[in-house]
Amino acid sequence: MKKLILISMALFLVQIALGQQEQKKTIIKFVADGKEVKLNNDFKVCFELTDTIQTTIIKPVIKNNSFFMPNLDKHRRWVMVFKYKNHLPYFIIYLRAIENETITVITEQEKMSEYFAKATGRKNKRIYYLSIPRKAGKPIRMKSNDPEKFRDELLKLID
Repeated sequence: MKKLILISMALFLVQIALGQQEQKKTIIKFVADGKEVKLNNDFKVCFELTDTIQTTIIKPVIKNNSFFMPNLDKHRRWVMVFKYKNHLPYFIIYLRAIENETITVITEQEKMSEYFAKATGRKNKRIYYLSIPRKAGKPIRMKSNDPEKFRDELLKLID
């Protein structure tokens, strides 16, 4: 009986070990107005998935301006939030798109149309992109939705 239990436990542990995928190390770069900003582990990243049953939030540990990409469901849409100083963009992504080891968050000033400048009192607005290199072809470049609209919720999520 003891042998049967030991064999069952050994097979179970082997199955777990074989089923685990290798985590990829992902480096984050930040480019503001065309110049790369030197990061010193002073940023945060988190991933959120909400479905009808539960909300899953993953906050990877940042070390050497990188983190290990968690083994998540790559066929579902995740919200990725990036926080660096007063920058707080979020992106809706499929994690299968991240096949390279480096992703870049880009921010630029965008001149607003005359109509929006009059309506908001601002001439420029800050826009954010997430650039994901591909093994073949052009990189994926995703624009963030307006982070100011959900700033309080994003801060609660990432802090």
